Amino acid sequence: MIDGLTSLAFSVQSSKGIYALLLGSGLSTAAGIPTGWEITIDLIRKVAAATGEECGSNPDAWYKSKYGRDANYSELLDDLAKTPADRTNLLSSYFEPTAKDLEEGQKAPTAAHKNIATLVVKGYFRVLVTTNFDRLLERALEEQGVSPTVISTVDAAKGALPLAHARCTLIKVNGDYRDTRIRNTVAELEHYDAEMDRLLDRVFDEYGLIVCGWSSTWDKALCQAVLRCPNRRFATYWIKRASLTDEARTLVKHRQAIEIEVESADAFFGAVEKQLDAIERYSEPHPTSAKLAIASLKKFITEDRYRIQLHDLITTEAENLFRTLSPLPVSVPGLTVQQIFERIKLYESTSDTLVALLGHGCFWGSAKQRALWGTTIGRLAQLKAPVAGLVMTHLSSLRTYPACLLFYSSGLGALAAGNYKTLATICRGTIVQLEGKERTLNETVLPWSVLDVGVARQLPGYENRYTPINDRLFETLRERVRDYLPDDSAYEESFDRFEYLTCLVALDVRISKENFIHAPVGRFGWKRHHDKNIVDRIAQESTEEGEEWKPITSGLFASLPRFKELATIYRDQVLNKLQWY
Repeated sequence: MIDGLTSLAFSVQSSKGIYALLLGSGLSTAAGIPTGWEITIDLIRKVAAATGEECGSNPDAWYKSKYGRDANYSELLDDLAKTPADRTNLLSSYFEPTAKDLEEGQKAPTAAHKNIATLVVKGYFRVLVTTNFDRLLERALEEQGVSPTVISTVDAAKGALPLAHARCTLIKVNGDYRDTRIRNTVAELEHYDAEMDRLLDRVFDEYGLIVCGWSSTWDKALCQAVLRCPNRRFATYWIKRASLTDEARTLVKHRQAIEIEVESADAFFGAVEKQLDAIERYSEPHPTSAKLAIASLKKFITEDRYRIQLHDLITTEAENLFRTLSPLPVSVPGLTVQQIFERIKLYESTSDTLVALLGHGCFWGSAKQRALWGTTIGRLAQLKAPVAGLVMTHLSSLRTYPACLLFYSSGLGALAAGNYKTLATICRGTIVQLEGKERTLNETVLPWSVLDVGVARQLPGYENRYTPINDRLFETLRERVRDYLPDDSAYEESFDRFEYLTCLVALDVRISKENFIHAPVGRFGWKRHHDKNIVDRIAQESTEEGEEWKPITSGLFASLPRFKELATIYRDQVLNKLQWY
């Protein structure tokens, strides 16, 4: 029989964002955050010291002997601190790290917290419910570039975004230790405000549930919320280290939960992340998927009666890709070159089908579809739209890469078909709004906008490349365009031709807008003195064909004199100043 952990991983992977986590104090134990009982024992020791007595090795026995009742966290806390504000101050030392704690790595996010944050970033979990007062989850999420919507009070519950609209919602049912309204005593834990009850009713009704580190002994109101839910649309998984309490056993029976025994929360969430990664690797779009999409495109593109189906095919794929990529964080503390390279490969694998569709579309398509190709690239270019309050980072600029892949595949498809009017539409005829300015795709998605060249030259395998991102595009797109560019030499020439023409267009736009001479250089730049010199070949073509030359008749360049002017400026002011050779 398939074990519970594997079943859980498949459920979560196939239903991204549908499972909520319910997390108790067991999650934070490894971080040195004490449980309620540990706080109780520590407080008893302090009470004994304050009264001038010794409680020995059994503080709870001393307490019972002294006060005639069993030690109880809630009662003790209520006795020592009469108001919520007093309780907040009393508890803060148990949650705030000291200098020694920081040195020893205590009271900091554990492996489990970090795994959860990673899984939130990947979209597996969007709703987290916790009984904990600490802020370890918030810290772990923020380290991954996620600012969760935190609901720890009635006011926050009233003003929060709908769960489905928030990237991550953290519901702290007992409050936050810095807030005077935290719930500690038995009386406080027996009832929630109506607003919190309504929110929990939605979570337990609409989401599957994974419970970890929660004994359910003290949280009577939370238990009632679980029991109130009549529906079980999705499974419940109860993660345990030992035998369950009577309260937990009641909830397991009610939810028909699947029990999974683990060594620790760290081990559990680490195993979940590994299994999900393994499933995702085998769930990546199979080449057959792209082939089926291309087959549909070829059918739809031939007859006008299929124009709606063609539009839906392309826009649906583009929107799915946009939704998949937009949540990826752009601010990651301690970002490494390897992490940047992993993000590049992620963009390539997820964009694969759309890259193939646009390349084939520009090869087989007609004038009627030109706007669709440009609009689709423009949609993905919006991934780079700045986020208010966030500083631009290497991952911010890297969000240009999916649109760059689409731009190149489209341009190569158009050139392979000799369709310069499509190329002109892509380069000049599509306008996107970024940072409050209107820009052509040619200004927006060229490789020089993707990643700082100094960083790109640190990527594994690209350390000694003059044009590392261009080279990566060249290698990545080779198999994607083989159907219509089967010959390797023809592919290389088309790639160089596309890059040279787009560089001249970039120069033209810069001079026209700013009267400033500056333009990028592609792979052709370091081959300028080789036998594969696309610059000289294009110059010869333009001279032989004159005003009938396709880059002129298509509108890619305004006139032959203008093209020659740009080619001369580019040669003298850009290429001749390169220090590559």
